[in-house]
Amino acid sequence: VIMSEDARFCSHGGVDWKEIEQAFEQAQDGIARGGSTISMQVAKNLFLWPSKSYVRKALEIPETLAMEALWDKRRMLEIYLNIAEWGPGIFGAEAAAQYHFRKPAIRLTEAEAALRPADKLDLARLDRTFTMRSSEGFVENFGAALLARVAKEAPDVRMHFMHKLDKDSGPMRHGVVDLETGVVDEAIGPEVRAQALFRDRHVGVVRAGHPLAKGAMTAARFAAARHVHVSRRDNDKTPVEEAMAKVGLTRNVTTIVGGFAAALALARATDLVACVHERHTGILYAGMHSFDLPLDMAPFTVSLLWHPRFDGDMAHRWLRACVREVCGARDLQGS
Repeated sequence: VIMSEDARFCSHGGVDWKEIEQAFEQAQDGIARGGSTISMQVAKNLFLWPSKSYVRKALEIPETLAMEALWDKRRMLEIYLNIAEWGPGIFGAEAAAQYHFRKPAIRLTEAEAALRPADKLDLARLDRTFTMRSSEGFVENFGAALLARVAKEAPDVRMHFMHKLDKDSGPMRHGVVDLETGVVDEAIGPEVRAQALFRDRHVGVVRAGHPLAKGAMTAARFAAARHVHVSRRDNDKTPVEEAMAKVGLTRNVTTIVGGFAAALALARATDLVACVHERHTGILYAGMHSFDLPLDMAPFTVSLLWHPRFDGDMAHRWLRACVREVCGARDLQGS
């Protein structure tokens, strides 16, 4: 409960000012999310009303600070667990245990306390919006199949696809994003769960009829061509640059863009060479010529990422299975 609702519950004084500031900033961008702590939710449930408003929030803060001065954290959590709504009309952990498992809360196993029974998930009646963040190319390649798969079983579920501009795990941690796709590395938060979706690799792409479409491809020939480089940050060093450095070469980069779609659009209309992820961007370069890079580069794994608060969420687990199925069925794009 603490991990999913209020990760800093044990360290803040009732109000997490950083969370409130971030929630307010994201609200200005049209992204609505809560910034309430467990203590603030107790104040709301005990003394105020459930509808969202700045007036209620202004009253909620002093109520919370007063309660924090009177009760310790253990007492605050105890009250929260006994008044929180665990389902439509189900208030308190004891009522939830009786409803879902037909037994008192004290007799629940650890697994039962964490998970709701799978047979309680009614996909036909599931009404929910899931937010998924991914890099350019994922929606174009897998989005249509995923939407069809979701609509077939849960027609009232909505998907919100967000463009992934960085590897910050904050949106997942703060509940703004339900799922992400990406390559697991040191930039990913240590608490994030990951499951492999598919293997991918870097390929070169040029327009049909480009000079590089004919003849043997060598590292020197590849490096000498005019390249469009995809960069989300200034002076970033990509795996392609690292592989080129191993053979003592550098690419002749004449253009820099912020995404794969822009790079491929330029490569389609000019003699520029784009280096992209083969499976992740396959549809974006349909009708163009792709080729293996003449470099020693290992393939990489694209994974599905989520926050552990969703481990026991049956609807979330169902959506993860849908994504894995769609990505597993998608054929690699040909040249």
